[in-house]
Amino acid sequence: MTQRSADEPLHFTSLEYDDFCTFLQSSCGIDLGHNKQYLVATRVRRIMVSLQLTKLAQLTELIKKPEQRQVRQNV
Repeated sequence: MTQRSADEPLHFTSLEYDDFCTFLQSSCGIDLGHNKQYLVATRVRRIMVSLQLTKLAQLTELIKKPEQRQVRQNV
């Protein structure tokens, strides 16, 4: 797994973004539009770096797990 810098831009696919948004909507009522991709990228970058994740899909799968409450809260 490649180490990501906290300053390196985060890129993700439309599918990854849609899955992330769907989870946020269903779990806590946050409704992000398609124009919020930059906001998501900047806000979750540090979390992903600290967890050594390289894809938004990895973060989405992680926050779906019941035992990952703290990560979900951070997101």
